[in-house]
Order: sequence, then C-alpha cells, then structure tokens
Amino acid sequence: NKINFAGAGIDAKHDITPVSADTIYYSFLVKINDISAVTDPNGGYFAGFGANDTNFGGTIWTKKVDNNTFKFGSELRTATGNGTTWTTTDYNVGDTYLVVGSYTFVAGTNNDVAKLWINPTLGLTTEPTPTIEDQWTASTDLASIVHFFFRQDSAMETPDLDIDELRIGTS
Repeated sequence: NKINFAGAGIDAKHDITPVSADTIYYSFLVKINDISAVTDPNGGYFAGFGANDTNFGGTIWTKKVDNNTFKFGSELRTATGNGTTWTTTDYNVGDTYLVVGSYTFVAGTNNDVAKLWINPTLGLTTEPTPTIEDQWTASTDLASIVHFFFRQDSAMETPDLDIDELRIGTS
C-alpha cells in the first residue's frame, strides 16, 4: 500500500493485534530526500507505535545537522524532543537506510525500553547491540500498543522522505 500525504499534520496508522507484554518490532527502508526546510532544533518524529491517537512509544526522529546530513533519534515516549536519544553518527541525505525499532514492556513502572538499529546485521539468531537504547525514566509506560503510524508534521520538523517495506512483528 502507498501512503500519500497531501499536507502537514497528517498521521496514517495501521491497526495491529494489541501487544502489552514482551517486545514488538518495526522495520522499514527510509531515504531522506531533502532536509533543507527543517528548522526545528528538536527535529521531529515521523513513525512509531501507538497506544491510542495521542500516546506513542518507540518513535523514530530525524534532526538536521546541515542540508546534507542528519541524525536519527529514538524516544521511548514522544514529547517535544527533550527525551530523544540521538545517534552519534551523522547520516547522508539521499542514502537509503534500514531502520529497525522496538518497544519492550518491562515489569514495573516507568522502565519500558525503546531501541533503534540503523542498518543492522541481518540473519543473526540473537538481537544485535542497538544503535540507540532509550529508557527515559521520566515517562509513563504504555499499557499496550494497538497500532503503528507514519506522521507528517510541519516542513520545519519532518523532512521530505521515502519509506518502503514496512514490517511489524514480535521477532
């Protein structure tokens, strides 16, 4: 299926069988075509899991470094970028990256974990070390995840990007 965003501030979601324990993953290919219009110093998120239409988890962010490079970020719970963990590596506009994200429900409170991998090694039998691991103790854990979403915010936060090959699963 193809998602076409006609303007800013639009979310497209895909309902899934609710998950409230263990780990759920997403993966897709992403290419940032143009990030020159992004001016928000916090960057912006463009995908993640949702407990409902306002509570998100395991979101993936981008933040402009310059017109040719950017950073990926992950946030356990989406706020305004103050809880985002950013990659130490800069990535190139125009290159395609395989991103894998996860949200793990951990027994207890305020201790769930989000992870993000950029171009992970494929075919492993165990989970590789993540590019980013985010456990933000100031956030409230999600009770469950019921959908995955893609988001287009303002041009000041969301770059022009292409996404393909979305996969969602428990392994």
